[in-house]
Amino acid sequence: MGRIKKNILFFLFSHIIIGQTLTTSLTQNIPVDENNVEIQNFLLSGYGASTTYKVSLSASTTLASTFSLLTTTGLTRDTGYTSWTNVSSVNFTGTPSNIQNGLNSIVFNTTTVVDGEIIFNIVVTEQVANTFYNPDNGHIYKFVAGAIRIADARAAALASTYNGEPGYLVNITSDDEQNFIWNKTTAQNIWTGLSDKDVEGEWAWMDGPEAGEIIYVGATPTGTASGSSYIKWCSNEPNDFNIGEDYMVTAW
Repeated sequence: MGRIKKNILFFLFSHIIIGQTLTTSLTQNIPVDENNVEIQNFLLSGYGASTTYKVSLSASTTLASTFSLLTTTGLTRDTGYTSWTNVSSVNFTGTPSNIQNGLNSIVFNTTTVVDGEIIFNIVVTEQVANTFYNPDNGHIYKFVAGAIRIADARAAALASTYNGEPGYLVNITSDDEQNFIWNKTTAQNIWTGLSDKDVEGEWAWMDGPEAGEIIYVGATPTGTASGSSYIKWCSNEPNDFNIGEDYMVTAW
């Protein structure tokens, strides 16, 4: 009897400029319950040879599987990623030749004994200092250090762009997104886009795709979450302390 195979599907997305491509075989078979299966045939073309790019790799699957990069020369992991081996995701930077060598050194490990599907996501973006790609939601985050008032922070975020897409102060909509942000910086008191400036006690996102969405009603910890929206206050928050607090920070 032949060995059962599982398919690994590559969803490739290049977020750079027309003319730059990342290709590989669309489907490669991985034997069930076999480790160190090589995934190869990646080719980058049209990229600036000496330009540094950011790469995000992630495996989306309900199966028990991880992957490793065996060749990492010239590659630098992003903050929050601590290993090249036996991981489900990793973000890193490098030049096209080093990225291609790294991708062609990928090995997949699985202990699953049933057939299934693994979706392997690869995203290549321009490398901008202090930016982080979140493979879970496809968002790019940029951390800007320094003391700044909320009005100036919001204006700067709205004036910023990334590949033509407008920016906004971060809207945190899930535990996964909250943990992603906490893992990418050790900074504290980071402005977010949540505010009750328009109506006291009605906490809503100011900008971005969730603009105007009220997620919490109340000026005290005994308020109520609105609908199924995500909210995770620190202990004894909100409390409208002193002369009033109308904006939320994370990593307080």
